Amino acid sequence: MVPPLIVIELSAFIPLQEYVDELKAKGYECGVYASTSWLNNRLNMSKLNGYHVWVAQYNTTCAYTGKYDMWQYSSKATIDGIAKVC
Repeated sequence: MVPPLIVIELSAFIPLQEYVDELKAKGYECGVYASTSWLNNRLNMSKLNGYHVWVAQYNTTCAYTGKYDMWQYSSKATIDGIAKVC
């Protein structure tokens, strides 16, 4: 089970590995939220082994072939009782 997440957006200039290592050292569960393109081409996923991975790919199937915990297939959601699209 994936723990509750707090999403923090980082710029490409912050060393991701150092940032998540610091959070993990303080006792936080850590993970990466990124598009398939970022996961395949911009991040060194072998150095992020053991962290949760949340893939954002708006498609009917997930093309990311690495290990992941969650796949976000849409940017729209509806929740019963809430009239607005999230």
